[in-house]
Amino acid sequence: MNDVSDEISEERSAESTASFKPRLTGSLRVRLLLLVALAVVPIVGLILYSAWDRSLEAEDQARDDAIDLTRLAVLQQDQTIDGSRQLLVILAGLTRTANLETIERAACDGVLVGFLQEFEFYEEIGVTLPNGDVVCSAVPIDGALNLQDEAWFQRTTASGGFSVGDYQVSRITGEPTVNVGYPVFDGLGELKAVLFLSFRLDWLQSTLESASLPEHADFVLFDRNGVILARQPASEANIGQAFDIGVSLLNRADSTDNVLQGQGTDGVERLYGFTAVSQLDERGLFAAVGVPSSTAFADINADLRRNLIGLGIVAALAFVAAWLIGDLLVLRQARDLVDVSRRLAAGDFTARSTFTGGQGELDVLGRAFDDMATSLERRETEREEVKASELRAAAAEERDRFKTFLLSTVSHELRTPISVIKGFASTLQDYGDRLTDEEKSEYWGSIMSYADRLDSLVSDLLLISNAEAGRLPLSLGPIDVPSFIDDVVRSHQHVNPNRQFKVNGDALSLTADRSRLRQVLDNLIGNSLKYTPRESIIEVTACRQEAGVTLCVRDHGQGVPHETLETMFEPFSRGPNTDQQAVQGYGLGLAICRAIMQAHGGSIEASLPEDGGLLVTMSLSAPPQS
Repeated sequence: MNDVSDEISEERSAESTASFKPRLTGSLRVRLLLLVALAVVPIVGLILYSAWDRSLEAEDQARDDAIDLTRLAVLQQDQTIDGSRQLLVILAGLTRTANLETIERAACDGVLVGFLQEFEFYEEIGVTLPNGDVVCSAVPIDGALNLQDEAWFQRTTASGGFSVGDYQVSRITGEPTVNVGYPVFDGLGELKAVLFLSFRLDWLQSTLESASLPEHADFVLFDRNGVILARQPASEANIGQAFDIGVSLLNRADSTDNVLQGQGTDGVERLYGFTAVSQLDERGLFAAVGVPSSTAFADINADLRRNLIGLGIVAALAFVAAWLIGDLLVLRQARDLVDVSRRLAAGDFTARSTFTGGQGELDVLGRAFDDMATSLERRETEREEVKASELRAAAAEERDRFKTFLLSTVSHELRTPISVIKGFASTLQDYGDRLTDEEKSEYWGSIMSYADRLDSLVSDLLLISNAEAGRLPLSLGPIDVPSFIDDVVRSHQHVNPNRQFKVNGDALSLTADRSRLRQVLDNLIGNSLKYTPRESIIEVTACRQEAGVTLCVRDHGQGVPHETLETMFEPFSRGPNTDQQAVQGYGLGLAICRAIMQAHGGSIEASLPEDGGLLVTMSLSAPPQS
């Protein structure tokens, strides 16, 4: 019980030591590096907080700059819209006194043509009746044309004032335009006519190109639906397309925050400022100027990168210093303690630490470790002495037990033949003159037979004793396995002509004592002949295994109880199914087999095949030495 507990404690000690090394060396080194990291973390936090605070200021400044830049960029478009309104007011004064039902079309068109030639940024100037029919146009129209369904017309008639339309393709010129409308009322306040102007989008594009913008800025002019009317940098593919940032800005037009960050039509992240082109009540055109976010935060990001790189270099140097100094002052001693603990776990109780002279915490720990090792060494010595004493006592007890058993068994086995010899000898001595020659010969034959049995028993016991003491002499030589097996089987076949044998074997050779190995094979085949029915087949096979050569003897009898497989090779062991009267023997045959196989450096074992019988396997792993 003590041995089992000792083994368990040793296993636990070994496991704890094996897992202790990475935790000890790794965690101490990591903790030293963490101390450096803890010193660096506040600095990193301060740098990041400073950069964040500056980014907030830069973002506020960028928002203000974006709004200012947008308002500055749309001054020309704002003036144009206001000028257009003033022109329509003048034309409304002329139209208010005219009879549009009877006005001469050519004269009216001529007046508008003059205005169109004066202002190159207009695509069309015209007049419609309240029902939308065009009655006068600076651009010739073939046939009648009604514009009642256009957005600018509907907004003008609904609001009763100046209105701006949406992006459209003009039905008069076929060009993309944006129209503005203005109502004309008579003296009774009834709607008399609607004036309209069409702005050329290419002219609007030219006004954007003349704006002074930062590098990589995005200037977009769009209508109330978020449709792009003009864009700088110029891109015809974007004209008439939806401007997602513009739509988002329009949705928050009533908000005090007219700045939004997002991707432009070119996929670049920008900070967009937003404003209406005209400061009149009617706002139909809008502008957005976007500055790249990278530009807005370029200086802050550069400073942040520079500070972090500098801090990284300093931190790396600090880590290297902590690594080297920690290894010199802490980890070297920790590894020494780990080595001592591993040696102690392996059973070396003479292990001691090498740094016990200082007054530091690790030195104190080392001395405590040494004290523990001394105590363990003393206890281990005491335990070994107790264990050795117990083993000696157990060995002596086993020897006494075996001696008693052997003497009891041998005396029993010797008593029968000695009694028989003594009886026949006494008869011959006392009544020899009365016995016939035939009776004398029979008595002398019995005496010789039992004397031979005694000689065989003594020889077998001597063989087992010498084998267990390692003194069994062997005469080694090469053996051709197939011919050797055939020779043994033929000898048994000759004595038992009615029995069946089956031999299977590879072409093998081995080095062994031929007579001893034959003795083993004879014993095993003899046992099979004794304990199996006559019709049972006895199989002898030989094959090569990775470890050497294997010889097998198998019978198909009733086998033996499973619990006797471990004890059947013990001296004087006989199976419980053995008829002691029918089968003679002392139970030494299998013990002799085991002794001879062990002397050859091999092994022998028995097993019970699933289909019945007994299988005895002999293994010779390597050629034994003489």
